Amino acid sequence: MRTFFFIYLFFIVPSFSQVDSLSKERKKRPIRLSEQVEVFNFKDLKNKDEKALLEKAERVVTYLRSLDKKEVVPFLKKRLEKSPFRGIFERYPILYKFLAEEFTHEKALPQLFKLVFKKKLLVLYAVFFILTILLGVYLKNSQDEEESFILGLMKRVLILFTLRVAVFLAFFYQEVVPTLGVIYKVFI
Repeated sequence: MRTFFFIYLFFIVPSFSQVDSLSKERKKRPIRLSEQVEVFNFKDLKNKDEKALLEKAERVVTYLRSLDKKEVVPFLKKRLEKSPFRGIFERYPILYKFLAEEFTHEKALPQLFKLVFKKKLLVLYAVFFILTILLGVYLKNSQDEEESFILGLMKRVLILFTLRVAVFLAFFYQEVVPTLGVIYKVFI
């Protein structure tokens, strides 16, 4: 899950800057797309406390919410031009819509950043994940010889996936629910 979070951050890492001045200038003139917002560097992530990181996330959300809905996707396309994930986004343009909704949602991004600060629960979930891998091996070895390979695989996948999702939601429900709402809105 932590890897997912860092990949998620990778999409917005290219230098967003000047957020503090934007809040003062917003009253004077509208914000232009060419202005940038400072976001997160991986080096800063280790040194920042929860409050500072959440304040930056809130500033990014405020900036992107201040843009016109039509400007958010072109802004993200421009930011992802040099990203190694650009090909994925070009192949599946709905991902731009997802990121636009995620970044402009009032609570989704700040709540998702709170996952990083639940280190004990992340470690506990990692241990649980390893145990489910061992459970998968056990289920594979205890499979009936008469049972088909496909049926056994489907049964294992269903059991393990359900367990993993249920425990993940039990641990991180408040942090993940806004993002799940965005996923439901965009993809379904």
